[in-house]
Amino acid sequence: MNNHLKHKRFFVTATGTDVGKTIVSRASLQALNKGGHNSNGYKPLAINHDDQDNTYKDAVILQDSSATALTEQEINPVRLDYSAVWQAPETRFDASVFSDGLRN
Repeated sequence: MNNHLKHKRFFVTATGTDVGKTIVSRASLQALNKGGHNSNGYKPLAINHDDQDNTYKDAVILQDSSATALTEQEINPVRLDYSAVWQAPETRFDASVFSDGLRN
């Protein structure tokens, strides 16, 4: 295993939704894990869930692509309903919630 990647963190971002962040994250996790690295996905905030089974599909995709057995809640700790965001835009969060998962 290459030590130059030990304890590195990568942040995938984009300027919009449904542009491929989860696809890029999944491919990166799979390649890193195949290369012998212990890589895990993390999505600190998600808005909306799959109405059919009440899951957050991105969290499930990252969970399936991670090397460590993590729960959906560990991968995606803050989950919001889209309508609730618009009804209560002043909602505040403890910022540590967003970075706690990066320690795993």
